[in-house]
Amino acid sequence: MVLQQELRYMFFGMPTKLTNTPRKLKYSIKLPKNLPGSDNAVFAWTWVNASGNRELYMNCVDVQIIGKAGKITGKEMTVVNYGPYTQMIPEFYGDYDTGIDIYSNARNITVTGPGNESAFVIMLNPYGAQSEDGKTDEQGNRDSDNDDTDDEGSDDEDN
Repeated sequence: MVLQQELRYMFFGMPTKLTNTPRKLKYSIKLPKNLPGSDNAVFAWTWVNASGNRELYMNCVDVQIIGKAGKITGKEMTVVNYGPYTQMIPEFYGDYDTGIDIYSNARNITVTGPGNESAFVIMLNPYGAQSEDGKTDEQGNRDSDNDDTDDEGSDDEDN
């Protein structure tokens, strides 16, 4: 289900001559308060390029959403220019309204989540996994016993 759409000037924020140099690289996405919790959700973002052949691009990541059980309704993610069974957006030729109707007319879908308000959260950082209390080892691995000791090997191992 779509939480936010940027229908024109993605990565640029304004009209631009055909260029591949992005100007806008950060977006804030506000999650609805009634978004149901789930341990297995996919956060995906797609776009169709504005120069060259129209192609659908997509990135995604598995996420955990902490929240109550419930359902939410919104637009279905639009897939275009991905084979003969999808709608096609033609060349833009500077007209950034080309194909907007395909996104605007997407059907509504309802998704449900089982909820997980008491789930343990693992926060990610660029250097590796981090536990809720921030304890990690030198490689960024979570130190689950939190006793600040090196658990690799032991003097009483059988050799």
